[in-house]
Amino acid sequence: MATLAPIVITSIAGAFLLTRTRTPADDVDGLTVSRFSRLDANLFDHFSPRLVRTEPARALHRMVLGLPIAETTNWCPIDFGLAYRLEWISAGATVLTATAEAGGCRLLRFESGKPRATDDAFWRELGNVVGLSREELAPRPLGL
Repeated sequence: MATLAPIVITSIAGAFLLTRTRTPADDVDGLTVSRFSRLDANLFDHFSPRLVRTEPARALHRMVLGLPIAETTNWCPIDFGLAYRLEWISAGATVLTATAEAGGCRLLRFESGKPRATDDAFWRELGNVVGLSREELAPRPLGL
């Protein structure tokens, strides 16, 4: 579902003017998604980096910026170290980078700031944009 930019209502000399403002996602051209292990001992099936088209990249960008700040005092389930690096691109330059942890508390971490709590909707959307099921997004390490 596409999210429209907010509408700003301005009063000029008694008349109202409706304008649609741009959001950071409006400038996103694409998204690259790669997978890696944060734990040297755990290896996972090969995953070729994916380049995501403009509209799905923008939708995921809007979604991650709307995720709530994570509670970092929670106990988290097992984490095998699998993570996804998400890099949003605009005019050939990376404009936002995040790491989505596929295990444990399933946090999304930006290069700076507090981690965000992901939910099933986030993982479903990420799976949709890279063409993987939820199970394929979080496989067990090889040999386990």
